[in-house]
Amino acid sequence: MKKLNLFTLLITLLFISCSKDDDTSKEETPTNKDLIVGKWDVIAITDIPNDDCELLSTLEIKADGTYEEQTYGGFSGGINCTPDDLEKGTWELSENILTQTLDEPGNATRLTFNYTILELTETTLKYEFEYEEGQTFKEVWTFTKSK
Repeated sequence: MKKLNLFTLLITLLFISCSKDDDTSKEETPTNKDLIVGKWDVIAITDIPNDDCELLSTLEIKADGTYEEQTYGGFSGGINCTPDDLEKGTWELSENILTQTLDEPGNATRLTFNYTILELTETTLKYEFEYEEGQTFKEVWTFTKSK
């Protein structure tokens, strides 16, 4: 009888120790590709000259690998801000480089832009890029994710 009780106790302990972990599931850490998908509003730009109308710009990065970017132009001081053409294209993310390829209907040349991501969280996207207009300029754009 003692052997049967001991055997029952051992079997019970085996099942208890081998049961599934508690339901306190560990949350998965989102990847950069998960974090970057969404609609972003520009909140700051470091450039020369700073155009307040650009602060109305938005960037929507979609999970299907496409994006839409609406930029604005106007006069310094945010006067008469008007939307520029809506830019659409595809995007890729490799390490900390965001690559956007602009789909421009009727244009055989595809424009590609590379942005170095400086910060990417669930609420903030900050990237840097360089461009030439007679001289080299470097801009840093900071976005906040739309609700």
